[in-house]
Amino acid sequence: MSSICSNEHIDLILFYTTPQDMESIVETMMQQLLSKEILHEPMKEIGERYPKWLEEHKNSLSKEEYERYSHQYELIRNLNEVYENDSQNFNKIIDLMHKMQECGQPPNDFVQELAPDFHDYLFIINTISKLMR
Repeated sequence: MSSICSNEHIDLILFYTTPQDMESIVETMMQQLLSKEILHEPMKEIGERYPKWLEEHKNSLSKEEYERYSHQYELIRNLNEVYENDSQNFNKIIDLMHKMQECGQPPNDFVQELAPDFHDYLFIINTISKLMR
């Protein structure tokens, strides 16, 4: 019994898919991955824990690390504001996610506790978003 989505089927889909179709598919995937329903709650929890984490680790971080994490926290706060007030603004959401990625990964301490797969999720988002550029 053959699989519904064999390699031949995938090859045919890719052959008949225009670059515009692929762009639309990628954009739809990104909108789903970055939707309020999927991402807001983990981002909200991370944002709530960030100030305490920054305070507890201020003395053990270099000045650059502290500034980077502080900037990332601000971006998370901005992202949460967008989710709460303008959740359909996909361009703003993706812009904030790109800026967050530029800051590197959030602190592993509380991310692993809150959302163990979050780093993998961010990697997937970053990879797909590079396809959109």
